Amino acid sequence: MARPSKSSLTYFPCDCNFFNDCKVIALTAECGAVGQLVYIHLLCAIYSEGYYLKWDRLMGYKLQRDIPGLSLDELQRVIGYAVEFGLFDAELWAAEGVLTSVGIQSRYFEAIKRRVGSDALPYLLITLPGAKPAAAPASEVPATEVSAAEVPAAAPASEVPAAAVPVKEVAPVAEDPQRRAMRGDGTAGRPAAGCIEEEDYAPF
Repeated sequence: MARPSKSSLTYFPCDCNFFNDCKVIALTAECGAVGQLVYIHLLCAIYSEGYYLKWDRLMGYKLQRDIPGLSLDELQRVIGYAVEFGLFDAELWAAEGVLTSVGIQSRYFEAIKRRVGSDALPYLLITLPGAKPAAAPASEVPATEVSAAEVPAAAPASEVPAAAVPVKEVAPVAEDPQRRAMRGDGTAGRPAAGCIEEEDYAPF
């Protein structure tokens, strides 16, 4: 079995002019040496995971352990200034609670350029050749729409052909010779003597 690809870094480059960076100077002016210390700890946490860090309260507790005397309020204040001064991407922080930046991602992918695989890469701020974008959530994938015109309508009941009913031809009934004789003497339509009218006839 192949060894799973490693996403973290064992170490990351830090410029000698790190403390002369205008963004770091601004962070130091607002938060003092604690701001520098928190920022370096966050960089270590990010590169130990990859190129971004999904912030949560557990990570805050971890930094409190590593930096004695640091409160969660002070930690949030330092992160807020770091985002404001451009050390982290403001849009991803506001929308996803993710800490990363163009510089962080550029240094990370430069360090791992020999082991970039085909896995999906979320929260990318830079363009990588051959990189596979992360798939959208299942809740955002549009369902297949079927218009009413594509659904065949049921035929009205009046248009449904009824089953053909065969018509039986009735053979003509042979005429009574007595009635034929009555028509012959001009008494057609009048009963002969001794005949019983149908309305006067009662069955036994």
